[in-house]
Amino acid sequence: DKQSVLTHQKVVGSLLDQTTPLPFRFGTVVGEAQLKNYLESRRPALLEKLALVDGCVEMSIKIIWPKSALETRAKSDFADSLAGTQVGTEFLRKKTTELAGNEQLVQEADDIAAWLEQRLGSTVRDIRMSVNPSQRLVLAGDWLVPRVALEAYQSAVDAARSERPDL
Repeated sequence: DKQSVLTHQKVVGSLLDQTTPLPFRFGTVVGEAQLKNYLESRRPALLEKLALVDGCVEMSIKIIWPKSALETRAKSDFADSLAGTQVGTEFLRKKTTELAGNEQLVQEADDIAAWLEQRLGSTVRDIRMSVNPSQRLVLAGDWLVPRVALEAYQSAVDAARSERPDL
């Protein structure tokens, strides 16, 4: 229920002030024997993950872009390409224009990801990004930031935001 979720979040939040927890997914219920078996069977992998996150916090960045400008540009290009054509070629030209527009979206999304990694990469230990060029949420990223670098990370995020106010 809602209260359980909020309580779970408070516990994780209070631990975050002191250490870097690796909580189980909310709602996971295991007995002591199951937990011991899980820890023992995955010990090397868990120790590796703990070493990676030691002294860090996870920060999330989501980038939303206004695709309207790209859509308007593609529609304009399409309208220009159809001027004075026959119906039979309209379908092929439309598909060609769509493919070119999709390639442009992919390239621009990849450019955004590379730009962001360049701006923030020196302040983080690990980065996980997913890029979705056809979505308004073009990029979702999780950044593992050492606690000692949080101020530098935040400054880098602020600088990036001011550099690209369109995102």
